[in-house]
Amino acid sequence: MEERLLVQNVKSGDQKSFEVLFKTYYQPLVGFANKYLQDVALSEETVQDFFCRYWDKRDSIDIQESPKSYMYRSVRNSSLNHLRHRKIKDSHETQAVLIGETHVEVTVHDELISAELDQKIMASIAALPEQCRKSFELSRFEGLKYQEIADKMKISKKAVEANVSRALKTLRTELKEFMTILILIFFN
Repeated sequence: MEERLLVQNVKSGDQKSFEVLFKTYYQPLVGFANKYLQDVALSEETVQDFFCRYWDKRDSIDIQESPKSYMYRSVRNSSLNHLRHRKIKDSHETQAVLIGETHVEVTVHDELISAELDQKIMASIAALPEQCRKSFELSRFEGLKYQEIADKMKISKKAVEANVSRALKTLRTELKEFMTILILIFFN
């Protein structure tokens, strides 16, 4: 009955009643939290967080069960939430390490493929008919719009579109052997 009176007083903002609850339950709650967390400092922090939240939300909290049960349940839930969070965090860190190791292995392989691919791309572009090659280079390397290329080369916009389309089709055909490798690298 005394606990319920303390809780009612805390609800109305009585700091002395809050101190009595804090002093009575702080150490037992830390011991209880430590059974879950296996870390005294973290257990103390968890209990302190509980009491801070309790004080901040005192006027909106409606304790139906015994105050002691409420406090223990709240600390248990906070401890379990922390453990879940820690498990997720550890899982993400493990994945990051594994991805990092895989990335290092793939990077060396990627560099070799990238160098070979660059050579193949440049050779394929150089082999294009002159107007087709020039239209493609102005479009892709200089970022010009089709109309700007047409004006510069003194040809129609449709001719530029056809040239760029032909260049892309040729490059797709020429680089077909690299497509599978690139897909494996980027989606592995």
